[in-house]
Order: sequence, then C-alpha cells, then structure tokens
Amino acid sequence: MDSLWPWVKCRVRVATITAVLGSAGLISSIATDRSYAGDTPLPPDIAAADIEYNERIAVNGDPVMVKIATPNKNGVLVFDGTAGQRINIGFSGVTLTQFYVAVYRPDGGAMPRHVSAVKNYYATMGERARSTQTAVHTSMAAYQFSTDSAATISSSEMNGASVDLEELPATGTYTILIDPLSTYTGSFKITVSGELSGNIIPHGSAVVANINRTGQKARYTFSGESGQTVSLQLSEVTIRSGYVSLVAPDGSLLGKPISFVSGGGVGGAMIPGQVLPASGTYAVLVESDLSYTGKLKLALYNAPDVTGTIMIDQGNVTPKLTVPGQRARYTFNGTEGQWVNVGLTKVSIPMTTVAILKPDGSKWESTTVGPSGGSLDPLTALPATGTYTIAVEPVSNYTGSMTIDLSSPLTGTIAIDGASVPVNVNKVGQTARYTFNGKEGQWVNLGLTSVSITSSAVTLLTSDGTILASTAVGTAGGALEDQHPLPTTGTYTVLIDPVGSYTGKMTLTLSTEVADSLKLNAAPRPITVSRPGQNGRYTFTGATNQQAMIKVTNNKLGSVTVNVYSPNGILLAGMTGSESSFTLNPVTLASADTYTVTVNPALTETGSIQLQVSSQ
Repeated sequence: MDSLWPWVKCRVRVATITAVLGSAGLISSIATDRSYAGDTPLPPDIAAADIEYNERIAVNGDPVMVKIATPNKNGVLVFDGTAGQRINIGFSGVTLTQFYVAVYRPDGGAMPRHVSAVKNYYATMGERARSTQTAVHTSMAAYQFSTDSAATISSSEMNGASVDLEELPATGTYTILIDPLSTYTGSFKITVSGELSGNIIPHGSAVVANINRTGQKARYTFSGESGQTVSLQLSEVTIRSGYVSLVAPDGSLLGKPISFVSGGGVGGAMIPGQVLPASGTYAVLVESDLSYTGKLKLALYNAPDVTGTIMIDQGNVTPKLTVPGQRARYTFNGTEGQWVNVGLTKVSIPMTTVAILKPDGSKWESTTVGPSGGSLDPLTALPATGTYTIAVEPVSNYTGSMTIDLSSPLTGTIAIDGASVPVNVNKVGQTARYTFNGKEGQWVNLGLTSVSITSSAVTLLTSDGTILASTAVGTAGGALEDQHPLPTTGTYTVLIDPVGSYTGKMTLTLSTEVADSLKLNAAPRPITVSRPGQNGRYTFTGATNQQAMIKVTNNKLGSVTVNVYSPNGILLAGMTGSESSFTLNPVTLASADTYTVTVNPALTETGSIQLQVSSQ
C-alpha cells in the first residue's frame, strides 16, 4: 500500500515516465536515446553515466541499503520475478528528500503500479470520476488516483512507504529505477517481497498474517456465493496501523476499508456483514501503513442478517446475534409526519449501534447502547411515507441479544392555567408530547411534580420544532421556564423524554406568570405563587440615575430567586435566599423606563412573599 500521505498524479509520455513532485512542484524526466553495456539491465533510454548505484535484490530476500550521494545520479536494482507474482516494494529509513520510483518488465516496458485498495476506494467513492484529476479527502490525507507506473516517495512520509505492482506478466528480470528529484541526495532501505497469500474459509480456522517485511501485503482468498453474507474479525493485532478490505472477484471493494491499530481493544477490528454481489473468488486484503510490520489474526464467518418485521405499538422483537459481525434488520411501515420511539431493553451485547434507516436506505437517526439499555427517540417526525428499517450492529466482535420495542409517543393536551395533567410513560423508549395553545407575548411556566421517572429531559417546542427551553428533571420535580415570552400565537408542545431505559410518571401544571406592577416607595406588595413551577413578574418605572433597592420580606416560599432586569433584559441585580427577609444590592437606573423584577421559587415551591421597591 502506498503511504497514506499526500501523493500526486503521475503521467506516462512516449518512451518517458515523469512524476510531478507533490511538495516541491518539480518534474524529473528520463533522457532519450541512451544505451548501456554493463551487466545490470537498465531501463530504456538510461545511460550508464547516469547510474551511481546498481545492485541485484532477491524477492523475499534481505533488504538492501541504497545510497545516492551525487546530485543528479540515479540508482538501479534488478530482481527475478515469476509470471503471476504480486510484488510489494517497501521503503524504510528514508533520508533521500524525494525520489521517483518506476519498474520495468523484462522487455523494457513500464510495469503498471497497483493502486492500494484504500486509495482506490477513497479516489472512487461517491460520484467522483476515476481519473488522475480526482482529488479526494479523508481524515488523514488528500489523495489523487492514478494507475500510472511511476510513484513518488518522500522522506516526509514518516520514513516509510511502499509501491505495489500489478501481477507480473512474464518470468524474467525486472528493473527498479530510483530517480532522485532535483539535486537531492540521501539513502533508504528497500525490501522486495512477494505478497503473502493463502486461503481462508468461513467458519474455518483463523488465519494468522505475519507481515514481517516492509511494504508487504497479505491476501487470503475464499469462494463465495451470490447473496451470501460474510463478516471478518481481526484480533491479536501487533501491526501499528493499517487497513483490511474485502475484495470482490472483479477487483472492487465490498464497502469501506476498515482501519485497525495495534491492540485494537478486546476484539480488534471488524468488517460487519457484507452481502456478496456475485459468485466467485473473493479476497481478504491486509495493508499495513508506511513501513509497519507485525501480525494479526483473521477469522471469516457466514453472518446472515437476522431479519423480520416490527409493528408500532404491537409487541416487540428480540434479535439474537451469535456470530461476530452479524447484524439485525427489522422493517416497519411509517407515514410522513408520524412520531416513533424505539426502546432497547434486556441488552446482553456490550456495545451496539442502533439506527433507523429511511425508505431510501440512508441513516435517519442512530444511538449507541450498552447492557443498561436505552432508547432511540428521533427529534423529528418520519420524513416520508414508506418502509423504514431498525438496524442493529454490534461494535467490534460483540455478540448477544436485545429486546426492541417500537412505540408511538403518548399524546394529549394541556391548558394554560387549567388543571394539572398526569403523564404515565410505561414503555422503555417512549416519550410524551402534550400540546397547548399559546399567544404571542405570553409568559408561561411548567411545573413538574409527582415525578417517579429517575431522569428526564423536558423541552418546550414551537410548532416547527424549534426549542424554546429545556431542563432536566429527577424525582424531586422541578420547573421548565422560558426566558422569553411566547414568540407567536399558535400551538406549542411539551416533550417529555425519559433518559435511557427509565419509565414512570409525572404531573404537568402549565401556568401564566403572576404579574402586576410595583410603585417606588410604596408599601410592601404581597405576591402569592399558588401553582407548582409558577413564577412572578412585576414591573416598576424609574428615573434616570435613580437608585433602586429591592427588598423581600415575609418570605413563605422557602428558597426563592429574585432578580431585577433592565428594559432590554440585562440582569442588574439578583439574589437567592430562604431567609424571611433579604435585600438585593442597590442598582442605578440608566434611563427613565420600565424595569422588571422576577420571583422564581425553587423547584415546585408555592407560597407568598412581599416585595418592596424603594429609591435613595
């Protein structure tokens, strides 16, 4: 596999191969009409005078140290190859700043490079065309796809890289040309290897790939049938990093290459179930990064998906995944605008990704769940009418089972300043959605009492799903308070979403704020909060540069927060106290305008206080 560092397009000219230097933008070319009469075969059009280093290297033999000490000089190595061989050329310990590598057949023609499965995948993913102009980006690097016979190696590539050849077309002597770009000099170690190969059988014995040579790849083949589903487990990885891919009979990849690192956790890495598109010979391809070597164990499995249907609000399903990489797929029919919840209980799989796939197969919502269970509660309604899929995919090589419930949210209505509404969420994963009609400019508070759900998120939403306010509530209860009045006249939703697999009850009380006006230097004003979660909001008019002081007396609300705000909503002073009496710090009024004092009892406390605003 080529290095995972940026590389640039190469192009072939008549009787000449050139490479565009990725980091310097320089071009190296091979002169024409040259001959050589020595013992070591040279590429066409290369003269002996151009060669500083020439040597023979054996396939699977000892590495060779190559040193180019003179500017503008080349190096040549030859090896004997056999028709049908797959050859990997590894480079390590690179001090030569940048150099061009090309390989020539026994007949003198250029030998094509084999672009690594990883780079081939990223260069051709999506709708990008397969061309030398295709630039693709991954989290690691930017690549350009090329099938040209030349490759450019740089000392910046963490001192390691590799070049892979297409299957050798004939038995004979092959020539490796080393052409330093510009006037660069330096050295590197080169290793020529035959690709590791062998067979791997689904549900057969695991195969150990021992990549102990720089740049070497491993390829293990198996016979597959159209429609068969297989998975692949990697374990006992000592290679620092690399990729593993499943290769189809036509040379294409089945899905995205999977990265691995040494150790790799409990299960190493995993290619989950892949459906074979045709009958034929498939391959498991292992490519280590840079010059890394080491071992890994490969286990191939027949891993057919566990499939079935699940009905909304009509029972549950319990997929049992017994093979590493096995997945579950359960379908259901949904209608555009419909709300659904997924509950996940009795989970024995250490870690699993659960997703809802849209009718077109794309992912809509997903979550990760462990043995404690959990839920998948989409934030929006179903986007289209059609057949949806709940996809269960264990992480790594984990197996086990879980129970899946598909339900509709609880629904109902609640009236502002009306009766309290009890809510009973008795299905894991289920949410509750209660609506009310509000008017633009209204200030509303929601009290949450008699709570038996261990932990929930309670959210206030507009009709288009915009979040106005949200809070977490436990069994002590609490309140949901919007810091702004309702923005429009229309329908609003209170969403109750229990955390994880929690179920239980709570009571909702929706109220307008207790509101009125205060007068400066008047007698204390009694304020009564009679509904859980309700706040008080009182205004007063002040003059420019006037000092105002807010005093609380006869506090029967317990812990209460009193704040004073400027006309544009800036907090000027505030205090939380449970004492019978307390006074806020004096504030200097910036303008002659209307100021606001808010009273916010803790949790769901009710009762009364007295407020007084005085000037100095």
